[in-house]
Formats: sequence, C-alpha cells, structure tokens
Amino acid sequence: MAKKIEMEKFKNLFYEKQLSNEEIADFFNATVSGVVSFRVRNNLPPRGWANGKHPQKGKHHSLEVRKKISKNRKGKCAGILNSNWKGGETKTTYGYILKKVHNHPFINKNGYIGRNRYVMEQHLGRYLAEDEVVHHINGIRDDDRIENLCLLTNSSHGKLHTPKGSKVGIHSKHK
Repeated sequence: MAKKIEMEKFKNLFYEKQLSNEEIADFFNATVSGVVSFRVRNNLPPRGWANGKHPQKGKHHSLEVRKKISKNRKGKCAGILNSNWKGGETKTTYGYILKKVHNHPFINKNGYIGRNRYVMEQHLGRYLAEDEVVHHINGIRDDDRIENLCLLTNSSHGKLHTPKGSKVGIHSKHK
C-alpha cells in the first residue's frame, strides 16, 4: 500500500538529496506519475528553478552565441529541406503561378517570378524585356503550356483586352 507523500520529506528527498522521481516513488511506494503529480499539484518548482522561475528566464544569448546559432541553422530548413516545401511554386490571389528561381534578374523580393514569363523565356532562350507581356490565349491564368502563351508588348496586350470604342476592359468589374 502506498504511503501518503509528506511535503517536508518530499522536499528533502527531491531538493536536498537530489533523488530521482523513480527513487522518490520507491521510497513512498508510489508511481512516478504520482510523484510528479504531487509536485505539480503543490506548485513545487522543478529542481534548479530559483523562486519558481525557469533558470534561463530573463537571460539572453550573447551576440557571439547568437551568430553561432544563426550560422548553424542557415540553410537547414530552407527550400527543399523545409517541411512546408511545395515544389517551389505558389499561386497568387489573381490565379497566376509563381516559380522559385535563383539568379534571375526579375525575381521579386521572395525569389519568385511568374511561371508564364519563365516558360516563355526558356522557350525563347533569353530574358523578357520589361515592356513584354506573356498573354494566356485561352484566358486560364495557370495554364502555362507554351502553346497557350503568346508574347505581346504592353500596349498591344492592353488593346487586346480593351475592345475598340470601349472605355472598359474585359477584366474590369464594370461590364
């Protein structure tokens, strides 16, 4: 039969004599989980916690240590090593697919470029000029097959989407 765990005896065994939870459980003829529950239930802090506070609370790593941690972590969870990696492609709210590309002159701040532009550049073997626009022939913005893409200038692309005499384009909400 299990002995009742006495507060003062527990504190002596746990804090002064530094016995393990298993040894204390054997002493009181109790289970390890019962010993841990007793400590938690009575708001007794784990060993090494002064005044019930975690020993690292309020302390900060030195600049040197932070740099070492940063250097050690660099690249460990980036790109394909990240558990959330989706193949380097993401979809915008407008329906276009962005592709992660390294060392490209027109990538955005996150390292992505429109997949339609990338496909056209690969097809042509050159980077597109700033005034060149890749148009989806069938209007489906994530259909980036080369046979569905055509290269237009900015002005000709605008004319294509704005019928002659119209003040409103086909992508406008005011149809």
